[in-house]
Amino acid sequence: MNFGQDFEKIFFKLSLQKPKYLEAIKKGFYTSEDIDSLHYLATKFYGRFHEAPSAEQMKLLTNKISKQIDPDMVDMIYSSDLKQYDEEWLTSTAEAWIKWRNFDCTLVDTIEYIKSTNVTPENADSIIAKVKTLINDRNSLVFNSDIGLEFFNAEDHKYDETDKFPTPYNFLDRILNGGYDKSGTLTVYVGEQNIGKSIFLANDAAHFVKMGTNTAVITAEMAAYKFMRRIGSNLLTIPMVEYDEKSKNTDYIRRRLENVGDGLTPPGQLFVKQFPTSQATVPDIEAYLKQIEE
Repeated sequence: MNFGQDFEKIFFKLSLQKPKYLEAIKKGFYTSEDIDSLHYLATKFYGRFHEAPSAEQMKLLTNKISKQIDPDMVDMIYSSDLKQYDEEWLTSTAEAWIKWRNFDCTLVDTIEYIKSTNVTPENADSIIAKVKTLINDRNSLVFNSDIGLEFFNAEDHKYDETDKFPTPYNFLDRILNGGYDKSGTLTVYVGEQNIGKSIFLANDAAHFVKMGTNTAVITAEMAAYKFMRRIGSNLLTIPMVEYDEKSKNTDYIRRRLENVGDGLTPPGQLFVKQFPTSQATVPDIEAYLKQIEE
């Protein structure tokens, strides 16, 4: 994603008006050395005074560095009228440019790290984990200006009862005040080995499918087929002890699949994915879910 210096001047002017961009842009992002130097000075100024420098302040700052910058460029940038551009286009384009330049620089650093590191069978896993961490940490850019709920705003205290997924169990719905939260909550089943945690999860998955909700089951221990069998036993009404044998009859399973649901709500899709134990990272799982969505 390459832009000429004219666009870089626009992005720099935008960053002066919206410091969240000023802080996200790093040294070397701009292909223009002059704009890159101006950005460096503006960032230092903002870090000290918590405001972007004016045109006159910027001119005084440029006099203090060894690299001479044409004052006319400063005037040209500061006099740019951003109102001539569609605000949504300007914002989305600038954010895309920042994210891409950040990712591009991260790739360069990652390649340098890999080339300067002696990889052996013993340290391969740790190096891969370090590289993943390097890429993920540096590219966690968020430009959302949402400040969240305001305590002293009465409207923000309203409880949205529709933001719940009912569970298959009445006692859980009572404990969870209506079911699982649709977002922002991690619910964990905890218990000793072979106590039935995976059965609970399989029943959850089957319940959500019946509700018409697209569902993904990710397993890092139990084989994917074993999870399919547990969910299938529920959805297809096949006893577990008979499942292996009856699943060999494809026509029989197909007829059963056609009858999933209550006949009114189309069943949701269901995917079961097995990842190697202790190897799947959060980005791996996010990438898998994104692949399904697409």
